[in-house]
Amino acid sequence: MITSYSIKMADDYSNKISTNSDKTSVNLDKMTVSQLKDYLKQREVSTSDYRRDMLVGLAKLAHEIQLEKNPEINEETFSTESRRTVNIDGKTITFEDPEQIKNWNIDLKTVPDIELSHCFHYLHTVCGWNAGRLANYTKDNGFKLFKDRHISAVKVKSLSHEHMYVQAECVRQTSLSENPYKLFVLLEKSGIIKSAGCQCV
Repeated sequence: MITSYSIKMADDYSNKISTNSDKTSVNLDKMTVSQLKDYLKQREVSTSDYRRDMLVGLAKLAHEIQLEKNPEINEETFSTESRRTVNIDGKTITFEDPEQIKNWNIDLKTVPDIELSHCFHYLHTVCGWNAGRLANYTKDNGFKLFKDRHISAVKVKSLSHEHMYVQAECVRQTSLSENPYKLFVLLEKSGIIKSAGCQCV
């Protein structure tokens, strides 16, 4: 079972293979970071702390050696059911897919105040950020995109059980002309972050 590759191997392989070598390689080149991670995770390849070009290199290597998918690992999307499911008073509640919602509200007055402590708690307990990464959150790519005004089209959707979605779009760093990534946050109306998803991650 393959669990990890060195950064050098990913870099070398990404540089070695032409993006026009075959149809599958071209498709891999066009995948988002989220899609690349899913592709690799399904083949039990570690994706931690790799840049996109390294992920492409790993995916091409996995394809070349015909690394098979583990059928027990399910493919995820940015709004997969697990990201929309919460436990409330012992009951499992799955909210509707934000990608299917049409009647979003552009009036953001109902969005609660979200403190930095809410973000840190979510990033630490759900996303697994360690103390060092939390301390350097201003260097994280997501924060930089926010500061550089890549986030727009913010909307809100009230849900049952005192929850809500906040949806937005993020202009890509690499191509301003392509469609922006979609992202969402699932919140309690108290401001506690329950889940989040983005097409880019």
